[in-house]
Order: sequence, then structure tokens, then C-alpha cells
Amino acid sequence: MTSNSRSASLPPRAKSGAAALPNPSAATQSSRHGHRRSSSDADSADATNDKATIALIRRVLCPDSLTHGSASPPPLEELLPPLTSSNEIDLQLYALLAVIVKEFVYAWYAKITPDRTFVDELLQLIAHCTRALEQRLRRVDVEQLLLDEIPRLIEAHILAFRTARQGSGLVSVPQSLRQRYHALNPHPALSPVPDSSAPETISQQSTNEGAYRHLLAQGALAVLLPTEDLENVCLRTLVEDILADLILGNEIGGRMCEGPFIWEIVSRVITLSLPKNPSTTNVNDDGKALREESRLAKFGLLETENEFKDSEVSQSYLPSWLLTALHAAYLIYNTVLFVISGLLRTAFASPHTATDAGSSKRRGSPRSTSPSGSWIGSTGRTPVIDYGVFSLLSHFVDIPQRMPWLSGLMSLLKDLMLAGPGRIGDTDGVVDRFLRETIQTHLFTTALLPTILRAARVTLFPSNTRRPTAPSTSKPTQPVPNNGNNNRASDQKSATSASTTTSRNSTSPETSRPHAEPSNTNTEQRTDDEIKRQCARDIYSIIPRAIAHRFFIGTTATNRNDNHNNHDNSSRSSSSDRQEEATTSVGEAEETVLRCIEADLLDPFSDPYCNKHLVFAIIETILVRLLPELSENGVRELMEERGVVR
Repeated sequence: MTSNSRSASLPPRAKSGAAALPNPSAATQSSRHGHRRSSSDADSADATNDKATIALIRRVLCPDSLTHGSASPPPLEELLPPLTSSNEIDLQLYALLAVIVKEFVYAWYAKITPDRTFVDELLQLIAHCTRALEQRLRRVDVEQLLLDEIPRLIEAHILAFRTARQGSGLVSVPQSLRQRYHALNPHPALSPVPDSSAPETISQQSTNEGAYRHLLAQGALAVLLPTEDLENVCLRTLVEDILADLILGNEIGGRMCEGPFIWEIVSRVITLSLPKNPSTTNVNDDGKALREESRLAKFGLLETENEFKDSEVSQSYLPSWLLTALHAAYLIYNTVLFVISGLLRTAFASPHTATDAGSSKRRGSPRSTSPSGSWIGSTGRTPVIDYGVFSLLSHFVDIPQRMPWLSGLMSLLKDLMLAGPGRIGDTDGVVDRFLRETIQTHLFTTALLPTILRAARVTLFPSNTRRPTAPSTSKPTQPVPNNGNNNRASDQKSATSASTTTSRNSTSPETSRPHAEPSNTNTEQRTDDEIKRQCARDIYSIIPRAIAHRFFIGTTATNRNDNHNNHDNSSRSSSSDRQEEATTSVGEAEETVLRCIEADLLDPFSDPYCNKHLVFAIIETILVRLLPELSENGVRELMEERGVVR
């Protein structure tokens, strides 16, 4: 079958508005405040803008369009088959495919032949599969998949890792953290547990994992591929190897399971989620703000850093307190107004007809629980208030252990809303409809998926090239197992004692302020410990300082020192001494918080072998929801149903 015959049967592309290309300004922000960009961030921004992305796609996937003598080459919609019904998503998908083809296909295919027939057939094949997946995705509850089922898998991973790290005092035979984790959260593809002292376990586990990846690829292709392509053994084998070895093996099962990669993802998500402050932006795309600042600094109209410190110290406590109180009141007012107006609008709006029909049929049906432990409402759907994302956030920051009273209070409120008078939190209740409307309007927007695809491409392939594999210069991130029943107090004591050795440089304004900007060093040159510390700083930057100190340290000594220094201004010398002591105390407290964040929040994702359990479980869940045939039949049965003999 030729590519021309395949192209003739493709459906017409559905345009997504006048603007066919996305605006990547939000995704190419390289720092939280937008100033002092590093060279690596500038390269990533240049590699992900519209012109660079389109040039990459044309150069790799359709180089024939560049040879035409016309000044304006035809658009990509006329050269490439549509992958989805959105041009914005297609642009990012084709950019990701261009990098994969350039780095993993042309690396060996160009040595065999200069013919592009195989690449064209591969693009047609991928287009057929993506359109089929899009049709299946419309029949899946994406909200429940992303906010309930996948968060429950992450929660189970965190709890299993913490339990394995804590160990048991009843077992006298020493076991590694990986062995304890695998016993709590087993997976057939990751058995046996690889042990450096037994090389046969490493080879056997690698063999089992490879067979598992090929089974996943074979099952997906047996459902998605057209029958004529499924009968082509050569094409099917090549596509299977690309999916199983290059994508699932090297990238997803390799790079994406490493702790530094996950920490980089968290830092990038936090950076993109924070609003850009124009008042603190020194450099924009064309450098106009930089020239403006230089002109002001030339005539001495800008405050120096020392002058800013002096003015900040000289401020009295009362205006600062009033400003904080007014800001908090403004946020509370907007939040309450948004919730009340949304609830009133949802309460008086008529629900959908289909929802009313389903609710009337099952109005008297009792509540039940799903295998994942979530409550199923009267219409067979899980209420939003009982989604796994809320339980994940609670266990991620370890609220049941740190503040059990708060965990019990939230559980009581949830139960009252689900089973109390009126069942306002039950499925299709007032609160449930309001939450679903808020999620669809403000979370799952049309620009979300293109932004995620762009961020994934930047993280996996910086500057649209394969990330070089450099040996880590830091110590292994696998935590030391502790066989005690409760290691939280010892962890906090060790963190507090270690924080006393912090240098005076750690108390500089750039590190002591909550919104400390990321390091300017290149990601490739940073060690794992530096990436981990930067991620901890990013998490700490989105938490108010008083709440973070109270939650992770459990003391407000730093705040008392600050208040004492602000009120006692009897002499300038004594005030400066107290200010210096308070700054040192603040730095020690922040160092303790950062160490607690690293140990409690980031360590559960530090071991690549344990992370593979989570990644493979997420892949299985997504495949089963999109391709339910995989949970009913094996690969041989699926191919026999298509009339193909292996």
C-alpha cells in the first residue's frame, strides 16, 4: 500500500479557529520572574517558538517543501496528514515526532537508503492511530482518569515507598529498600529485584521488562492498526520496536523514571503555573526593558541593593502587617465571592437531560465503593469531592501524620457533604456540578494539552536534540533504609543540627525570600543534589513562609525573633545586631524546611526502580481505559479476531 492511497482516504482537517498556531509565550517562560535568563533557557525558548518549531517539522518530516522556489511554501496542513482535530495539538505532536524521527529513526535509516518512503508510511500510520485514539478518548471520562485514578496510583507509590523506607523492627533479616518496596507494590515486569551481588537477577529482570514492553506495544498495535498494515510483518515489527525499545524503553522507562527528571518536571510546572510579574521583569524578548533599566541606572534613579535592604529594614512592623492583612482579606473576599456565585449559578441552572434521566433511575440506589476505594455516587460516577487528587495531596505532604486533627476534620466534612443532609457533594449535586464546571473551565482548557506537549519536548529533548547521557557526579539518591518504627523525629533533629552549619551566603535575599529565582547554571551541568535542592526551593516558594515553618518545623521562633527586632529600636547598633541574628535564624529555619521537603516530598521519587512501578501502572491504566480490549483478550486473540496470523 502506498502513501498516496492512504492520503486519499484521510478525513478533512477540522480547523480550530482563525489562529492555526498556538502562542507559546506562556510555555517559553524560563524563570519565575522572567529576568536573568540562563543560556540554556534562552536556547530552549528559541527552539520552541513558532518559527523554530515549523522549521524543524519542515526540515525533518517534509524537506521537499523547502526545495520549491516559491517564497511562501504551502502550510503544514496541506503537507502532513491530520493527527487530531486541533491544529495546535498537531503542531506540538509533529514537533515531537520530528525530534524522535531525527534522533532515533534517521540515525540508522539514513545509513541504509536515502528513500523517505518508510518515514512517510510511518507518519500515515501514526496519524491513523492518533485519530483512532482521539475517537476513543471522547468516550472516556478524562477528568476522573487524570484526577482520580492516576492520583490514587501515585498515592499508593508514595505510601509504599515510605513504608519500605521505614522498615520493620520485627524482621531480623536485612532487606534493601527495593526489595521491601517490590513486596508491597509488586509488578511482574520488574521481578526479580535486581541485585548487584547477583548479576543473574539484573539480566532476568531486564529480559522480563523487555518482554512486557513488547507485549504492550503488540496489544496496542493489534487494536489500532489497520488490517492491511497489521498483516505487514516488516512494518509492524519496526513500529513495535520503536514503541517498545525507543519510546517505552529508553525514554519512558529510562529517562522519565529517574529522580532528577521528575524533580525537573515539578520545577517546570511550578514555574509555568506562577504568574509573570511585569514590574520585576528586566529583560523581554527584544531587550527593551533592559535598555530602559540601564538608562535609569545610568542617571542614578534606581535603588541599589544595599539601599533596598536599608529601606526594607527601616520599615515599621505595623504597615507591613497591615499590608499582609489587606492582601489576605482581598484573596479571601475573591475566593468566597467566586465560590458563592458559582454555587448559586449552578444551583439555579438546569442540569443536563441525560444526567436527570440517569439520576431519576438510580435515585434510590445505595452507595458503593470502587476497587480503588473511592465512593460511587447514585449515577455510577465518582463525586469530584472524593477524587483521589485530594487524598494524594494530603498524603504527599503527610497531613495524617503531621496534623491528624486536620485530616480527621477534612474527612468528617467530606462525609457530611457526601452522605449528610441533602448530599450536596454527591454526584450531580450542587457542589459536584460546581466543581466539574470549574475544572472544565479553568483547568482542562484548550491550551492545556499543547502546553504540556511543548513542556515535555523541552524537558525530554532540550534544544530539540537528544539529551546526552553524562554520569552523575553526586552520590546515589537512594535513601538509607531505617528499620525504626518512627523516623520523623530523628529526621527533623538531624536536619536541624545540619542546618547550623549553613554558611552566611545561604541567608542572602535571593535565597531567603520565598520566591527565590532558579539557578542560572545549565541543567546538564547540575548534579542530582543541585536539581533536588532547586526543586525543594521551588516548592518552598509557593508556600507562605509562616505556614511552611509551622508545618515542617512546628515552631515560630523565627517569627518571634523578627517581631522582637522590629519592635525594639532603642539603638542602631543593637538593632543591627539583632537583625543580623534574625537573618541567621531565618536562614537556619529555611535550610531545615528545605531538608524536610527533600526528605519527605522528593525522596519518594528518587529511586528509578521504584519509579518504574508507578510509571508502568499509569501506562497500564491509560491503555486499559482507551483500549478496553486489552483487559479482555491477549495479543494472540486480538490478532486472530482481525484475521491476522502471527
